[in-house]
Amino acid sequence: MAAQLEAERKEYETQLELVDASLQDDPENEELLALRNELVNCIQLLNDSLAELKGASAAASGAQKQEPLAIGLPSSTSQKASVQDAEEPPKWSRENHPAFKKPSAAATPQPEKEEAPAPAPVVNYQVNDTVMARWLSGDKGFYPAKIVSVTGSSTAPIYTVKFKSYDT
Repeated sequence: MAAQLEAERKEYETQLELVDASLQDDPENEELLALRNELVNCIQLLNDSLAELKGASAAASGAQKQEPLAIGLPSSTSQKASVQDAEEPPKWSRENHPAFKKPSAAATPQPEKEEAPAPAPVVNYQVNDTVMARWLSGDKGFYPAKIVSVTGSSTAPIYTVKFKSYDT
C-alpha cells in the first residue's frame, strides 16, 4: 500500500513540475493555477497518508506539517496560493466539532453557590377565615371565599371553602 502511494506521489510531482513549467510561460493562467493547487493538495494528502501508514513517527517526535511545494514558481504565484489557503478555513475539523470537544472546567460555567432562599413562612388558616381561593372547576380565577373545613395532615392541609358570591 505504501509503495502504491509513493508511486502516485511521484506521478503527481512529475505533473506538478510540468504545470510549473507552463506557469513560467503564462503565470496568470487561472486553469493552470487551479490545477497546480489541486496537485499540491493531492501531494499533501498522499504525504499525510504515508505518514499515517509509517506509524506517524514523525508526528510523535513533533514534526511540523509539510508546506505545499513551491517548485519553480514566481513569488507572486506562491503568494496567491498562500493567500487562498489562508482565506479558506477547513469546512470540518474534529477539534472544532462540538460532539468531540471534551468538557473542561473553564468551558462549563459552574453555578455560583448562592444562599438558599429562606423558606416561605408557613401560614395555617382556620375555619371561618376569609381567603381568596381559586375556582378550580371554573375559570381558574381567584374569588373571596370562607374556609368551611380543614382536612389532611398538618404539613399538607386541604381546605374546603365556600365562595361568598356563590349563594347570591
